[in-house]
Amino acid sequence: MPSHTEAFKKRFQLAVVTHDPRFGKKIVDEARRRGLEVKQFGEIDDVPLSTDAVIVKQGEQEPRGRKTVSIDPGMDPASAVDKALETGYGKQDVAKAVVVIDPGKTTGAAFFADEILLRAETFFDHQALTENVANFFKNHLNSEKLVYVGEGAPVFREKLIQHLISSIPDLTRDMVKTLPEKNSSRLAGGKDEIAAAIISSMRRTRKRL
Repeated sequence: MPSHTEAFKKRFQLAVVTHDPRFGKKIVDEARRRGLEVKQFGEIDDVPLSTDAVIVKQGEQEPRGRKTVSIDPGMDPASAVDKALETGYGKQDVAKAVVVIDPGKTTGAAFFADEILLRAETFFDHQALTENVANFFKNHLNSEKLVYVGEGAPVFREKLIQHLISSIPDLTRDMVKTLPEKNSSRLAGGKDEIAAAIISSMRRTRKRL
């Protein structure tokens, strides 16, 4: 199983198989936004064997093989691409769905399925972040759910934590941990250094904006 760094050494190849141009476009746009290699096809037989994961529209075509994932057309594109990445890396069951957050005027967030980093995002308001976290957890109903929040920017941190807890059903204070930047708490798979590195990386990126 690849680690979060190994997962993106080779550019992930995603195929979207659909006759619905709107469904295909929103998935393709999200995949390209993340820097993934993605192509759209009308028939699953046209998909190259080298493809890492295949998204098909639910009810339109039957999934074929372990790397094919059927996506409800009502699912948001970010969650659909998350699911494809998990499928492509053989992660059929996710033990821990983890979000690592660096709070501030702009807020960085990294989304993990066990040891696999699915995406890192920058948010400019709490509502957009909360919606992403809620969707991420909704699509991992059987996983242990954890939120790690960097200990910096205490005013922003506490407001954010309260907003998350009050807005996301079943998210309790026990599921939200503060994350010291020099001595991180344990993260998925025991890789505490990943969280600190992600927070540091996101902070440097936002300073360049």
